Amino acid sequence: DVDGARRALDQLRKTFPDSNEAKNAIPMLAAALASSGRTKQAAETYAEMFADAAKYAPSQFMDAARTLNEAGQYDLAVQACDIVLKGDSKGYTTTAMLLRTRVLNAAANKSSSGDAAKAADYAAKAYLQLEAIMEQYGRTTIAIDAEKLLVTDVASTVIGLLPKSTALCEAVIFKGTPK
Repeated sequence: DVDGARRALDQLRKTFPDSNEAKNAIPMLAAALASSGRTKQAAETYAEMFADAAKYAPSQFMDAARTLNEAGQYDLAVQACDIVLKGDSKGYTTTAMLLRTRVLNAAANKSSSGDAAKAADYAAKAYLQLEAIMEQYGRTTIAIDAEKLLVTDVASTVIGLLPKSTALCEAVIFKGTPK
């Protein structure tokens, strides 16, 4: 009973606001909502975390990003990755960068049948994210993972969208943010 769990977690947060359980209430509830197929409510619940990001651990935002990506809530998933990337969570930086790229690529693929400009924007951001990873990390494992992601996933998305977007062409050719 997700509604009962929400009431119990809300009560826990009010009664014991400084407890570990209270601090984990929002991510736990959001994950429960997502696993029960209530993705809109899960996204809204995860958005509560974004309002007060300092209260939550990078791992909770990474879990949120994965769940939101699976639920097709790509913009929120990118936002969760961005929070991790902007924080002091060095241990999660490369994982967040790669996950952000996968989310952007999934968003590009989802949008490609409808809004070509939006799809191209997502694809350009995914491509540029991978380029940045490869440049920043040289021949390390993370850069190799980024190259693999580029070859296996992002390149096919970009190639499919190139004819539809001059902005995407500019991003790929000039390695800059599309206009």
